[in-house]
Amino acid sequence: MANEISRITGYPFSASDELLLDTNVWLLIYAPHSLDDSRVAVYSQALADILAAKSRIYIDVLIVSEFINRYVQLTDDGGFGGQGIPLVTANKHLLD
Repeated sequence: MANEISRITGYPFSASDELLLDTNVWLLIYAPHSLDDSRVAVYSQALADILAAKSRIYIDVLIVSEFINRYVQLTDDGGFGGQGIPLVTANKHLLD
């Protein structure tokens, strides 16, 4: 499925898949979010499926840079404009 856009939910990942995940995907998995953001669970499950399938994940320095910049903005001085939203990461179960 080269150069095709597919919904991530229910996608049958395989070991032959080569993926470049956008910064926004990494932020949804690793950055703090509101507890009611449904996208967090979707992308967390997708990452678990990708890892289970042993798909190949690529990343470049621009994605890393964008992630670091945005993560610092979200977590510095309380993040989210000081709204006190708790730090919740979708990938916690992957690290246990």
